[in-house]
Amino acid sequence: MCEFLLRYRGIHCDPSQIVVVSSSQYAMAIAVNLFDPSRQGFIMEDPGSLSMRKIISDRGYSIESIPVGPNGVEALLLEQIPGDILYLSPSHNFPTGYTTSMEKREEIIRWAGESESRFVIENDRDFEFRSTSMPIPSIKSLDSNDKVIHIGTLSRLLSPSMRCAYLVLPQQLVERFDEAYRFFFSMLPTYHQMAIAMMIEKGALDKHFTQLRKANRHKHQMMQRAIKQHLGSLVKVVSNPEGLYVMVHIRGCNDPHELQSFLLSRSIKVRPVVDYCHDGTQAYQNAFLLGYSVMDEEQIPQACKALAEALRAYLER
Repeated sequence: MCEFLLRYRGIHCDPSQIVVVSSSQYAMAIAVNLFDPSRQGFIMEDPGSLSMRKIISDRGYSIESIPVGPNGVEALLLEQIPGDILYLSPSHNFPTGYTTSMEKREEIIRWAGESESRFVIENDRDFEFRSTSMPIPSIKSLDSNDKVIHIGTLSRLLSPSMRCAYLVLPQQLVERFDEAYRFFFSMLPTYHQMAIAMMIEKGALDKHFTQLRKANRHKHQMMQRAIKQHLGSLVKVVSNPEGLYVMVHIRGCNDPHELQSFLLSRSIKVRPVVDYCHDGTQAYQNAFLLGYSVMDEEQIPQACKALAEALRAYLER
């Protein structure tokens, strides 16, 4: 894992800093338990992951929101928001797909370094899908203050059924983890860990990584063409990162949940972005996620055509 993290994310770490677990949610639960809700509060990106927000709130932490814009988390607002621990997914915010810029990453590191109680939890989700532009270094790789907990997963690289995630702790939190989790069991079968280690050592994971990026790039290009051909007059693409979905504004939509129900009645599933917002939801009232990761390439134009027909029927009612 140390070799993998250095090669792909530029992270220098020691094996003692890595905790292997079965999911990123499990990794988040461990990270949250290393802090004290009576002394520290969380700041969370908005929109953001509902599951991660629940993990934080279930452990009694106060949560403040920080908005996400086209260049990522609005880091300059951190000084105005009460809280000590920032959670964000800078490589690929869910649900917007926005990437936090290098400038804002440096501002986040500066903010965290100004107080002993401040830390950053970086969920490095979907970094592996970026292939047409240079990846921005992870916040952990830029951190010289030992303030960043880095969470990642290999499940999207391998298979959803092969669970494997990890967190990289700051050196100063290793002893705290060892004390709190003396009897920790990762819930990840040893044979899974051995197989993944062998894939890394023999270069098989690198090869698979390249093939996955190539396949995803083809799907992404197919989705772009299909939207332009079938949905051009009905939607506006807001965020189109390489990943698992596209975020669009659907023209003429005044009630996202009504439209969602209408489309579902026609066996078309879309997700309103407003469901992932906590504060300031107005900007995303007619924004939806169109997923394509589980489709074969030839199914993507068919799906976009079916969506276009359903949207016209909805708007003509």
